[in-house]
Amino acid sequence: MPTIHLTAGAAGGAELLATAGAYVHLPEFRLYVWVYLGGIGTMERAVFDTGASTCILPSRFWLPLHRRGAITWLTGDPAHFAGSGQAADIAVQGDRYPFRLGRVALELLGVGGSSKMEKLSSQDVLVICTYDLPSEPPAEQLPLVIGLADVVHGRTLQLEASSDGSRWAATLTES
Repeated sequence: MPTIHLTAGAAGGAELLATAGAYVHLPEFRLYVWVYLGGIGTMERAVFDTGASTCILPSRFWLPLHRRGAITWLTGDPAHFAGSGQAADIAVQGDRYPFRLGRVALELLGVGGSSKMEKLSSQDVLVICTYDLPSEPPAEQLPLVIGLADVVHGRTLQLEASSDGSRWAATLTES
């Protein structure tokens, strides 16, 4: 079953001029997500999109899931608009790609503050499976996007900082 792991980490920050000529450090932290889709030997870094209601799986990720029967398809191959019959496409990173809609069960692991791998119940998420070219150079390949809405539906995402702001933790719990 596909799994995701959330971590929070320092990503720099900015020094701001404060009163009396002193400086105040404004820290910047990022929420990272690592995804294991099974059949792929390593966890892949993904974009955790807080404004997305769906996940976007480029072909290099969804094809192995499809071969294992792990995707419940909701549209044809590729998707077409109702009425016109025109093939549907989606804009990602400035290019347009045909796609197919499906649902995949995602399981969340290691999202608590401890080093112990915690497991939350699996969640069916809506996925946009793009028809992109897997032979592109790695730096130009489409990113794996995990949409926040389906992943945290019925759950609580909490970010906590230590008292001095040097350590952050992301915790996702069942509501």
